[in-house]
Amino acid sequence: MSVDYDESVLNIHKKIELGTGNKNLDETLNQILQGTNCSYVIKNNHIVISAENKKQEKESLVVTGTITDEHGEPIIGANVMERGTTNGCISDIDGNYSLSVKGNSVLLFSYIGYISKEIAVNNQKMINVRLMEDTQKTGGSGCRRLWCSEKGKSYRCCFCCERGRDD
Repeated sequence: MSVDYDESVLNIHKKIELGTGNKNLDETLNQILQGTNCSYVIKNNHIVISAENKKQEKESLVVTGTITDEHGEPIIGANVMERGTTNGCISDIDGNYSLSVKGNSVLLFSYIGYISKEIAVNNQKMINVRLMEDTQKTGGSGCRRLWCSEKGKSYRCCFCCERGRDD
């Protein structure tokens, strides 16, 4: 069996009294690593000892907020992503969202036709976001509202768009 460890994390010169009892490998490793903030994994006759990352786990928090447009209207279905991960959600009918993230992460807010925005969480539990219309991408027209009406068993959705003055 082989062992891998980082010398900067584990003091290999520390003397440990293991006692005289007959212990299995897990009990012995737990006793050796007690108070070191290290954990281990055994796989294919190989032991890997590494620093526990409890600080990151403790920094995890739920961020909530509301996403609105420049007129204060809620944006339905806006994307909220934790940068560098696949962790994300979309805003509800009232523009509200809730996402569990690391306290030091950055959130990316985006919606079609609007300028995306990145905001550092910095352990904030509430982040309200106002997205501005991207008139460059929409060619000067602004889609502002989405109406859906039920017709039988299907839904009909319409966008209300305004033309720019240059059209």
